Amino acid sequence: MNRRYPLLILVILISISMAVSLFRYDLLWVFTGLFILFLFLGIWRRSDSEKLSRDIVLMLSIPLLIGAFGISERFGESIYEMDLAFAAILPIVSFMIVINLCYHTDFRSNLMFTSWLNILFSMAIANLYGIGRFFSDQYLDTAHLVGNDPWMIELFVFTMIAVVLGICIYKYLNIKQYPSLAGINNQTGKLKFDIKNDLNVVLQRSFNLGDHPWMIYAARIFQICIVILTIYAFINLKVKDGITGLISIAFTTVPYLYHRRTSNTFPKMLFLWICIALFLHVLGGAGGLYEFYPRWDHVTHLISGTLVAALVYTFLVYLNCSVKDIHMPFKQTLGLVLILMLSIGVIWELYEYFGDLIFDTEMQESLYETAYDMVFNVIGAMITVIVFFLKGRRIDDDSR
Repeated sequence: MNRRYPLLILVILISISMAVSLFRYDLLWVFTGLFILFLFLGIWRRSDSEKLSRDIVLMLSIPLLIGAFGISERFGESIYEMDLAFAAILPIVSFMIVINLCYHTDFRSNLMFTSWLNILFSMAIANLYGIGRFFSDQYLDTAHLVGNDPWMIELFVFTMIAVVLGICIYKYLNIKQYPSLAGINNQTGKLKFDIKNDLNVVLQRSFNLGDHPWMIYAARIFQICIVILTIYAFINLKVKDGITGLISIAFTTVPYLYHRRTSNTFPKMLFLWICIALFLHVLGGAGGLYEFYPRWDHVTHLISGTLVAALVYTFLVYLNCSVKDIHMPFKQTLGLVLILMLSIGVIWELYEYFGDLIFDTEMQESLYETAYDMVFNVIGAMITVIVFFLKGRRIDDDSR
């Protein structure tokens, strides 16, 4: 096959899809087509990517056309009018992004990590897709999201499609041997978990923003407050909040267990961060702030978002150090933190939704609360990313 044919075919497909999408006033597929073309050009310019370009065009052709023509929306009317073609194309787009990163940066991956990124990226975009439509309904007087339940079902369907296609892409890469995919190792690397040495280095590297003695005393004060609130919850027969308090107390003992297991010092800043996040959550439940001040939930999601993002960053740094065929430059690592936080938001909200269905709880109150929970999670993650970015830039400046 002539190397120009895949590009020519894709340009024709994109042109047709964009023309039809503009006729239908569907800007989602207009920008999707442009983004796909941009990613494809980054792959096609490589002289050794002829077969890969051909296969990517084949992967994209069917979902691109049925999405641009609106077929998937009409087919998905029985599932709250969700765009199933958009869900199907997200893992392919994620695959193209990983390839572009491997081609044009120092980013390196393996089969397993690439497959997970395909799934998590799809969940993250599904999250942003829903949040965007929610704010469109709020401020532009549209009617994309008709309720919380349809949105949760949509996120669940998007996740299942991402998992299935992520597995398919994993099998596809395992069979195909492309010289052009030098950045994606066909042999999945093993994670060597050395909690005593490697993890300690990563923790100290990630949380060296400050390690002052007062932090440990402040953390212990918050621990005592959590214990008091837990006792208060049980006295007032708030069993659910009391159990939450017990779980929080257990989490605050992690630094002690870590020190006992490894003889290494747990970062004081991280210990304080964990205690503050857990205290605010227990205070909201046992202290009644979730009931008396509904926006307290936004505060806890914001603080928890910063903490979880920091832990995600630590995990990625650890993965970067422990698996030899995975290499994530600093800026790409921070970008992955945001992607993982968006996907974790989906997982958490699905947990709450199905928890309410199965156990008759009331973790999710409304579409408004769910959307803003996700938004504040992302804001918290962005704060953490900015802090780590400034810290990394400061370290770079100091080393010059």
